[in-house]
Amino acid sequence: MKILMLSSGDQVPSSRFRMLPYVKHFRDKGHNCVLASSIPQKYDWYKTIGFRLSQLLKRSMRWLHWYQSRWRRDDVVVIDREIFDAPDIDMERRFRATTSRIVLDLDDGVFLRYPEKFEKLVPLADLVICGNPFIEEWIKPRNENTIIIPTCVEMAQYPQKPAPSTSTNVPRIGWIGTTGNLRYLQAASGGLRKLAERTSFELHIIVPDIGPLKEVDLSGVKVVHQPWDKRREVDQLLQLDVGLMPLFEGETWDKYKCGLKL
Repeated sequence: MKILMLSSGDQVPSSRFRMLPYVKHFRDKGHNCVLASSIPQKYDWYKTIGFRLSQLLKRSMRWLHWYQSRWRRDDVVVIDREIFDAPDIDMERRFRATTSRIVLDLDDGVFLRYPEKFEKLVPLADLVICGNPFIEEWIKPRNENTIIIPTCVEMAQYPQKPAPSTSTNVPRIGWIGTTGNLRYLQAASGGLRKLAERTSFELHIIVPDIGPLKEVDLSGVKVVHQPWDKRREVDQLLQLDVGLMPLFEGETWDKYKCGLKL
């Protein structure tokens, strides 16, 4: 089977965990699997050429991917969330017109940002892969062909953390994520401050840029910043004793988040 996987980019979590790992498995099973990544990354742009030219480059590359897919006569096209972070579905319709099967993979409530877009996009798919039951609940009235596949990791790449050698080590509580999601630590800040009054611990934050953390009140908490490094991510996680994934109660967007960090 000829499979084309339209990735958001190798630095985008949805692609890193829900698309890239499957390429090898498909190929090992004998399928002709092609990975086509967004250039620049879907939610990024090149400062050297500016935002507008970066968007033009993204669309030009997807045109190229479409022509290549049409020439190969791909059997299946798998779309990571949406092709562009924009309200239109013109490119999705082109792939729909030239491909036997379209698979849409959703790991977040992206349909909340562009509701009119996804009202049209979801019915175009032959199958919608949902990261959790809440996403499936939103999708079902619009497309009955769904399956739930939680965001997973390759267990061979994540060895079990060894037990601490002594009981004198200061516990390490950790959070890992994107810079834009640092705000979620506000939901846990009160509990962390109270805990710091009772016992010693370190709060390790694994994130590219810790700047926005200044908006979070963590007074009295010892914070250790570890710049996120894709090559060292597993080692960074193994240094932690407890992991955090705080969310805000009552926020609709948070309802659709997958529990990968847990």
